[in-house]
Amino acid sequence: NNPYYTPDGVSRGFRLSYRETDAGENNTADYVVDRLLGLLNYGFPLNEFDTWRVGAGLENLHIKTTESSPQEIFDYLDENGDDFWNIKLESSWSRDSRNRVIFPTEGYLNRVGLEVALPGSDTEYYKIDYLHRGYFPLNDTLTLTWRGVLGYGDGYGDQDALPFFENYFAGGLRTVRGFETNTLGPRYSNGEASGGGVRVVGGTEVISELPFLADSDNFRISAFFDIGNVFETPSDFDAGDLRYSTGLSFMWISPLGPLSLSYALPINDEDDDDVENFQFSFGVPF
Repeated sequence: NNPYYTPDGVSRGFRLSYRETDAGENNTADYVVDRLLGLLNYGFPLNEFDTWRVGAGLENLHIKTTESSPQEIFDYLDENGDDFWNIKLESSWSRDSRNRVIFPTEGYLNRVGLEVALPGSDTEYYKIDYLHRGYFPLNDTLTLTWRGVLGYGDGYGDQDALPFFENYFAGGLRTVRGFETNTLGPRYSNGEASGGGVRVVGGTEVISELPFLADSDNFRISAFFDIGNVFETPSDFDAGDLRYSTGLSFMWISPLGPLSLSYALPINDEDDDDVENFQFSFGVPF
């Protein structure tokens, strides 16, 4: 990537990647995705706070099932095949007024993103995402932060819904803590999480420096409240199905990467929800 492709601050980047993902290891249905992607993208600074990014490329996906894959996936692949070539377009606008990227204490981040598999692709679909994060200093050591995340995707042309391998998921450290990663929302007939075309996630948090450390620049603790779930379509949204949790979190920017630990108590879990009170991640940005 070249962040200074032109004197005006336009950035240019290339992305060439191959990834094999075993969805079953992420608490979703048991299948494997081989994904090859080549993408060229540009970033255009509009002013001090606003940036527009756009990219286009080619993607190939190959889906492999197992004996325990849900019948719904077998049915989809029987109808559509198991190998897909897509022409991808990605675009986003962001406004970032945070005073810093790591552990900000004031400002806002807003981002709207669009991802489209263009006409002529084997799977024609689109996804629209919105992210909002706000930060407000309560005093020299405490920061109030809040977030809202919305996602919507659907198929078009011959696709009457978002392909199952592009579904949204919720549950876990980055969405609703206290529930196992990716397990909230709709399920296949075999009981495995299927995700959906709509994601609604939010929460608020009071973040503090560690008072007993003289140098706590790389450490934070917090008390949080999370809310969210995923739904198959917008008409399936029901506020009564949103899940809530509350708890404590610890964050450390270690020499090897960010480390996050949390202990959460679900407030309104149901009998078939997968609860996981203690969760941690390493190497994943906060």
